[in-house]
Amino acid sequence: MSSTEPHREGWMPSAGHLQEAAFQTARGVRPLCILGWIASDPKTMLRTATIIEEIAAKHTGLIAYVIDENRGVASYGFARHAWAVELLEYVVQGGCPEPMMHMILGLLLGYESGEIERHHRCNGSGRRFDYTEWLSSSPSQDSSSPLHCSQDTAETSHQH
Repeated sequence: MSSTEPHREGWMPSAGHLQEAAFQTARGVRPLCILGWIASDPKTMLRTATIIEEIAAKHTGLIAYVIDENRGVASYGFARHAWAVELLEYVVQGGCPEPMMHMILGLLLGYESGEIERHHRCNGSGRRFDYTEWLSSSPSQDSSSPLHCSQDTAETSHQH
């Protein structure tokens, strides 16, 4: 199942998984966790909210959320702070520019800032134009290409 597909009707992560995610988020391991995606119909969203709210109530300050992403799916999970839910809502409802979306999601999900920087550099943060069509038709896609991104350093090589 891809991350953009909603869960099947009646499917939820195991009780153990829900409890562990709640525990880690409540303890500040990350500002927010995304447990999954469901169909964004009111019945499914209400049922999901009820289940995760019961779990969140056992952890001081933990917030259970269900966010309608306005594309037929809703994401759900736990957050430590209301601002994290508001920021996730901004990102998933299409208000956030794509380059910023990945950085914000990385921060919300608890990735270390250096890893976010490495990912950002590797994905062409300085390239403010669309070159994907040319790249897909380019005959040379090997590591000697000047557009090759090294996984070790996560920097774009500039061979002359």
